[in-house]
Amino acid sequence: MLDPAIFEAEKSGARDLENIHFIDLTDQVCQRMFAGRSTSARVMYRDNNHFTAKFADHLMPLLEANLLSILGEAR
Repeated sequence: MLDPAIFEAEKSGARDLENIHFIDLTDQVCQRMFAGRSTSARVMYRDNNHFTAKFADHLMPLLEANLLSILGEAR
């Protein structure tokens, strides 16, 4: 689980840098973590640190929307 204080420190450290963006999908991961390694018949982790391909595919539309928004702002 992501420590909010560490995340804020990372964002603060990057505040003055150009083209640094943060995409936080914690709510998509953490709400499922309380259900264990899997939820809704979807296994989240293939080991202690890596998502399964199917769970990554589940996150892809959210990540894509965030990235497209960031890229649109950069124009």
